[in-house]
Amino acid sequence: MRGPATASAASAPSRAPSTTTSGSCGPPFSSTSREFGSPSTAPTARPIGPRRVIFGALGADLVTMGVEPDGRNINADCGSTHPEGLVDLVKASKAQIGFAYDGDGDRVLAVDGNGRLHDGDDLIALIARDLQRRDELEGGVAVTVMTNFGFMQTMDQAGIEVVQTQVGDRHVIEQLLKRDWNLGGEQSATSSGRTSRRPATGSPPPCSC
Repeated sequence: MRGPATASAASAPSRAPSTTTSGSCGPPFSSTSREFGSPSTAPTARPIGPRRVIFGALGADLVTMGVEPDGRNINADCGSTHPEGLVDLVKASKAQIGFAYDGDGDRVLAVDGNGRLHDGDDLIALIARDLQRRDELEGGVAVTVMTNFGFMQTMDQAGIEVVQTQVGDRHVIEQLLKRDWNLGGEQSATSSGRTSRRPATGSPPPCSC
């Protein structure tokens, strides 16, 4: 992956964002990183979440913000509830993509390299088409009644079945289990889903975004 991939967590930053880390408010651990925009490349220990492992394994160059939770600053002017700072960071760091999570990590929004924000409908549609292309989409996609018409049109054109549920990830999960499907989610970017039944030829497909 060329260029930095940017991730934002859901706790307000107390200093400048760092590189080579991923935003998360999950269980912290220490890693080496450097301050974004600093002329120094000296490593510093920073508390970061497990998403660094995922993005690092994908070869991403990371720039982060909002990765210093103190128990009171969760979702404070950052993360998926306040993605404006991530949009600015993606542009400033010339990243190809950015991700914003909420405090408990079950919501994610994306920002593309042009600074455009993408919600759950966009992300689910992209994942559904990718899984379909790889023949790993098991059945259709479960979404809620809040899903926009553009998503429904896109799935119809792709020949992907869609079932709509009441708002709430538990309703999405119920349909996934009932139909034995592996992809679903909400426009708000709450993730739902399950792993693939099929023998893995690599990593299992993503559940949803």
